[in-house]
Amino acid sequence: MLTPDRKSALRALLIDGLSEATRALGARAAAIGMIEYELKVIRTVAVVGLPPRALEADTPLQSGLAGRAVKKGEPLVVARYGDTAPGVLPELAALAACGIPIVQSGVTLGALGFWVDSPKKLSASALRSIDWYVRQAGELMAWFQRLEHQERLAVEVERRQIARELHDNLTQTLASIHLLTRAISAAPATMPSAIADALKRLSPLAHTAFAEARHLIERLEAKPKAGQISRKGRSFLGIEQLQAGGLELALKRLLPNLMPPGVKLEMNLANYVIQLLECEEALLRVAQEAASNALKHGRATRIALAVTLSPDRVELTVDDNGSGLKPHAPIKGTGFGLKNMHERLRELGGALETGRAALGGFHLRATLPRQDRGHA
Repeated sequence: MLTPDRKSALRALLIDGLSEATRALGARAAAIGMIEYELKVIRTVAVVGLPPRALEADTPLQSGLAGRAVKKGEPLVVARYGDTAPGVLPELAALAACGIPIVQSGVTLGALGFWVDSPKKLSASALRSIDWYVRQAGELMAWFQRLEHQERLAVEVERRQIARELHDNLTQTLASIHLLTRAISAAPATMPSAIADALKRLSPLAHTAFAEARHLIERLEAKPKAGQISRKGRSFLGIEQLQAGGLELALKRLLPNLMPPGVKLEMNLANYVIQLLECEEALLRVAQEAASNALKHGRATRIALAVTLSPDRVELTVDDNGSGLKPHAPIKGTGFGLKNMHERLRELGGALETGRAALGGFHLRATLPRQDRGHA
């Protein structure tokens, strides 16, 4: 399955020839679709004389005019297109039409469609006059598919390599940290209480980080189905709490364990309604990253977090009293953490704003469309 960028590039290469073939047949409109066998559809990639909504239209494989032509393995002409399938575009229903399979090296890659005023324009000799374009389209589709296949193989090799390196290095280190902290915590009670308390919290955090790394390895090794994002091994830290009790439970379980002694954490989720899991996971990661930055970079001693709902938005704010920003200082946002937050939210239709907090430190505001779980 081609990426959106590849489809745009393929469309640009196909459109000139498709326009010329349309003129050669005296056709009113034309379209070319590419078969996506994994999804069992023919997806339109370029059109002439058709409205924009015709692009990216999916036709079930082996149904409709294009599907029947693919199944037959040769051009198929109909006197009235509206008789071939329900729900065709009204402007095409009364026209004669032709479906032409696109075959390259014995493999059917797609189909062409032309719509004309009279079936006479779709005679065998007329269709032979555009054989050059059928061949050209097949060559282009085959080339793009080979390119996509080669890149997929390269990505798979890289994913496996990263998974091996994570297993051989990071997970082993985290496992050792977990064992060491557990052993120290079990030692005679001669250490100061503050250190003992920190160790008690460090051991489960190390164990959770180890589990997170293992799940990341599983995710890298997973092979998602076409058109789907693999959920196997999805981010583990806090997910069980999100699934069981929503964002409020996950925040209350996760964030306090990240706070060193002397840091005050305030959380306000009054009147919060549980959102869709992917939205809550994004908000949880943003809150986690914001709290970590407040401690690591701002050396904050107070962090205030709030989640509020409006009729159409959910909003997360995190403020701290750390070193933050100098007055009127811009935020470049080039760090991986901020970039990651921006990307997470943008993928879900949200946004991120940052600035100086009323507490004197850093202010962060994340918004997402409201999607109540069970009602979206």
